[in-house]
Amino acid sequence: MESERINRWLTLGANFGVLVGILLLVYELNQSRELVRSEIRNELSNGVVELLSQTAENGDLASIIFRGNSSDELSPEEGFRYSSFMRAFFRYAANVHYQYRNGMYEETEYVRQRSAWGNLFILNAVAKEWCEYRATFPDELIAELDSLLTQEC
Repeated sequence: MESERINRWLTLGANFGVLVGILLLVYELNQSRELVRSEIRNELSNGVVELLSQTAENGDLASIIFRGNSSDELSPEEGFRYSSFMRAFFRYAANVHYQYRNGMYEETEYVRQRSAWGNLFILNAVAKEWCEYRATFPDELIAELDSLLTQEC
């Protein structure tokens, strides 16, 4: 009888220890998730800073983007550089959209990003680039960015 009682207390203690271990594991997983979210946010910020730095540091590229966004005539080389820059921007947007859909990017920030994209999609040249390149993206992103267009592709 005494050994049965001791056995129950030991089992209860072991079960309590397992419960505490599980709670600590959940806490650690939550901490890891927050760290990953922070790292992703940092990478996305670095991505947009890099895109903006390219135009700030390269006057020729800034001129091409300005003229391209204004629908001015570009040489074939300039047109290629403009398209390459816009495609890099679309890949950045795809990454933000992917991270948002997977819960790694906050709603408020995503709404603001989407609003900024909408300001770009007003430009005919940006919309044209998107329409030419959009088939390379997931359907969810296509639907999201197409909704920002003032014209149809």
